[in-house]
Amino acid sequence: MATSIFKDIPPDVRQWREKLFALANEILMSPKEFDDYFHYVDNVYKFKRRNTSTRLNTGTFYYECRLYGEPTHTRMDHGNGEYEQVNKKRRHTPRRDADQCNVKMKVVRRRDENGQVISYSITKTDVTHHTHDLDRSDQIKRNSGVRDALRQEAEKLYSPSAILRIASNERSLNGREILKQIGGSHVRPQIFNCQP
Repeated sequence: MATSIFKDIPPDVRQWREKLFALANEILMSPKEFDDYFHYVDNVYKFKRRNTSTRLNTGTFYYECRLYGEPTHTRMDHGNGEYEQVNKKRRHTPRRDADQCNVKMKVVRRRDENGQVISYSITKTDVTHHTHDLDRSDQIKRNSGVRDALRQEAEKLYSPSAILRIASNERSLNGREILKQIGGSHVRPQIFNCQP
């Protein structure tokens, strides 16, 4: 079986996940740090839009918490002023309540005159705080770091139960604790979805 499903996990991943979740202060990251750690919180935030400035060599990317729901679609009934709910499509999964968490984040990527990325600056765009904890985000969606680790094992054609056993019983360290640190506490359904 695999030597280590966790061999590519960067150090201090738990602390970085907590910092990027809370966004208590501005976070400055090198390109390597951004590449190493941001995909361990990409389940918390969803991309909304981007602005680019060629003159200033910056790109600004706006994200919002994944638990920020879109308001229920409504339309006005013709003439009487009453609102009627309109479902655009039938959902097979229950819809989360809208506006659960209003946290929004801005990532500014700076480049040098040669076009090389030199830094990332990450801040909240307002003073709101998450209305949930990091584990709730992990429960709703697995981050790319967890999915990539599981996918690598699935590509070796291990069964889902074998992948879970490998991840949970890592010999050199406590596998369940590592899974929790990287956001993989709720991986059971994800293992079945990552099979080739």
